[in-house]
Amino acid sequence: MSSRRSYTLAVIVLLLAAGFRIWQLTTLPVGLNNQEMANVDLMRDSIQQGNIRVFYDVEGQGQEGFYHSVLALSSLLFGTGTFGFRILSVFASILTIALIYTLGTRLSGHIGGLFAAALMSVTMWDILLARLVVVETLLPLIVTSVLLALARALPVYPHHRTDNTRTVDFAILGALVGLALYVHPSGLMLVLAVMVFITYIVLTVRPLSIRQISYIGFAIVMVVIVAMPYVISTIRAPEYNAGRRIFGDYGSITISMLETTAALLLKGDSNILHNLPSRPMFDIITGMIVLLGVMMSIINWRQPRYALLLTAAIFLAPSAVLADSSPNFMAMSIVLPVLVLYFGVGLSCLIEQFGQRGYRFGLLFAFGLLLFNGFWTWDSLFQRWQQLEDVQIAYNSEVAQVAHHLDLTAGDTPTVFCYSGWNTPRNRDVPLSPSEEILLLMNRDNAPMRFVDCSTGFVFPDGGLNFQVVIPSPDVYEQIPPDIADWLALGTPILDFSEGAVVEMALQAELADALGVYTTTSPASLVTESDVSDRIPIPPPIRFGGNITWLGYESDPIEVYEAGEQVPVITYWRVEGVVPSDLLIFTHILSDPVTTAANRDTISIDPSRLEERDVFLQITLIPLLENMLAGDYDLSIGVYQDSSDTRLPVFVNEGQVRGDRIFLYPITILAANQ
Repeated sequence: MSSRRSYTLAVIVLLLAAGFRIWQLTTLPVGLNNQEMANVDLMRDSIQQGNIRVFYDVEGQGQEGFYHSVLALSSLLFGTGTFGFRILSVFASILTIALIYTLGTRLSGHIGGLFAAALMSVTMWDILLARLVVVETLLPLIVTSVLLALARALPVYPHHRTDNTRTVDFAILGALVGLALYVHPSGLMLVLAVMVFITYIVLTVRPLSIRQISYIGFAIVMVVIVAMPYVISTIRAPEYNAGRRIFGDYGSITISMLETTAALLLKGDSNILHNLPSRPMFDIITGMIVLLGVMMSIINWRQPRYALLLTAAIFLAPSAVLADSSPNFMAMSIVLPVLVLYFGVGLSCLIEQFGQRGYRFGLLFAFGLLLFNGFWTWDSLFQRWQQLEDVQIAYNSEVAQVAHHLDLTAGDTPTVFCYSGWNTPRNRDVPLSPSEEILLLMNRDNAPMRFVDCSTGFVFPDGGLNFQVVIPSPDVYEQIPPDIADWLALGTPILDFSEGAVVEMALQAELADALGVYTTTSPASLVTESDVSDRIPIPPPIRFGGNITWLGYESDPIEVYEAGEQVPVITYWRVEGVVPSDLLIFTHILSDPVTTAANRDTISIDPSRLEERDVFLQITLIPLLENMLAGDYDLSIGVYQDSSDTRLPVFVNEGQVRGDRIFLYPITILAANQ
């Protein structure tokens, strides 16, 4: 096969690989599993907060932080959500396939390199791995990069020119080998493999010039320099030592080896997170070709190009075979590049045996085998795996479906999101709430949603005209008071799930009727300079500064309270434009026009997300002191900016300012236990 035809086919293979990995990227898997959520938490709560370290403590075990640092950078570029978190894995997988082609071409010719890359493009596990937010997504890339750097720097493949060795090749080799330690504990095995192979080259390849030996020494120095922070951190925190974390609870070595071989060719990984049950990683014919490649490497171990793969397999396989819950596809990620390269070696040898007459037949056979694997992967991954109930549960499908629904609809349909934590800093010591998970999985960071604490507030976007409400969990349902629940009861659930619901609402007429009643039943009065008895009732609406208008109140049928109780004050407001982002509503209980006996300053809606014509309901609960004096009191309300404590004025008669608060209605307070 000519190089031009090989390159053309390699481009097609990369496009195929990209298609398999990008297709349904945001919805397959539908959400993130617990391990992925832990990685995202570590990235957000440590890396993005500036806490950069070599090791992190994750559930009492050490975790290298390189992947999470790169994930943090990727999230800055592409945002969060299933797309933003997964695109790093997609790029790593596609780049790995390109490097597999480059390395395979050097080791076994154009046919070997092309079909090694093609096999990796259609292998189900690699496609699924390219969609997961896990550290192991970088393992195939780092392994392939190191092997390619070795092949370029050292006399490995037949046409290597010993007189053209460049410093940059060895510098890249040293940097990559040192970097492998920061990716995963198995990186330590990769470092050992490199050192053993360099020793093999020094002892078997003759002659090596003094210049080449000095370059090898330079690469080793680079490894030491890059790895020095890792070594120091290991000495300071020996409990995070990678050597203790490479191998898991594997039981019998012999059984683990047999189970791993069976997983490759016969029964696969039983973990639903990683595989369709009973599906092997490779079909039996592909597996036989891989074994042929292994045999060729053993037979021709004196040739550096075969010794490179053999050394990698010997040192990387133990961390895959002796992993927890073996057979474990996740642990096998580190040897996946070696396996597909062996496929290229075996296939190249097989086609050579066909001779000139059977050459075309061999190529057709190879293309047919890859076509079968492509359809097999499509059926297993895109049709069957994602439909399994266990997969839906493991990847938190209910929360993810809400996030996906909001990605599709929040831009066109005004959305009210019941989220009490909109103004509260995240507590990193507790798991993410359903609300936080939904927002984390959304791919539209700028979706125009209204955040509201539905236990004390509600929003009617655009005056109640066609909107949806997200209730993310049963806990939120339980906290919703009757005044808000009555409004929600008028809606229609369009997405109902065990954790909560999305409710479609159209309340323009009902809201207009309710607010129309308040113009006659909810009068207020303005500040006067004379006695309270001179106040003249004024019906709503009453306009305040900051583009906000008071629309009325629901007076409590019980206007008598005992000291120590809570006084609920329910008011409605309309947004007339951009409101201050630090807007607060103050509600005072006054013993006289200037003396405050009890008060509460709050707002249950994120003011920065309100838009013109939005109407919102505010429920303010004012606690009364136990020793509060019995008597008659007045309720007054107003608005102010929290950052400056500046009260916003009340406007009447075409802009005339009349104070900075209004009076609602009187209440009577009785002494406690009276």
